[in-house]
Amino acid sequence: MLNLFRLKSGNRLDRKDTFFQYSTEEQFTGKYWIDGKKIYSKVIAINQTHDGHNDLTITHNIGIDYIIRYYGTGYVANQVGYRRCFPYTSCSDSTGFYMTEYHENTIKFWSNWRVDGYVVIEYTKIS
Repeated sequence: MLNLFRLKSGNRLDRKDTFFQYSTEEQFTGKYWIDGKKIYSKVIAINQTHDGHNDLTITHNIGIDYIIRYYGTGYVANQVGYRRCFPYTSCSDSTGFYMTEYHENTIKFWSNWRVDGYVVIEYTKIS
C-alpha cells in the first residue's frame, strides 16, 4: 500500500498536515478559481499611523490578476483609543480600514487612524 498521507487514525487524515501555513511569502493554496487558475495566498503586515483620511499603498510585485478575498487580524485605533478589527468601516465613529483598489503590483487601503495587524490576500495571478 502506498502511503501518500499520514493518517491520524485508521481512516482519518491529520488535517494540519494537509493545510498550508500562513506566510509573508507567496504560496499556492491548493485551490483553483472558477477559470481554472491557481489561487495563491500571502500575508501582508501593516503598521501605519495616519493623521486623517489617508491611502496606504502596498507594493507587492506579484502580478495579481484578481483578488478573490482578503481578511485579517489586527486593529484600527482612532484618536481616543477605540480599537476595531478589520477590514472595518463605521459611520458612527468615523474609523475605518479597507481595500480601495488593487492593481497588478500594488494594493491600496484606506484608513484614517493607526492600523496595526496583518491582512491575508487570496488571489490569482496574471498568466
